[in-house]
Amino acid sequence: MYFPYIRGKQFDLLALKALLEQDRLSEAIQPIIEPVKQSKTFWTTIDLFQKKQHP
Repeated sequence: MYFPYIRGKQFDLLALKALLEQDRLSEAIQPIIEPVKQSKTFWTTIDLFQKKQHP
């Protein structure tokens, strides 16, 4: 298991979102996101993690 610590900046969240949409984020990678600001991008990324059932 790999737990990368990611700041919740917009471009970091967009990169995670793109990886999830393309099914390229391995189940062995479980990012820990520090919410810097609770923006719409933050919530859409979290919702996508839940829809894809990614830990």
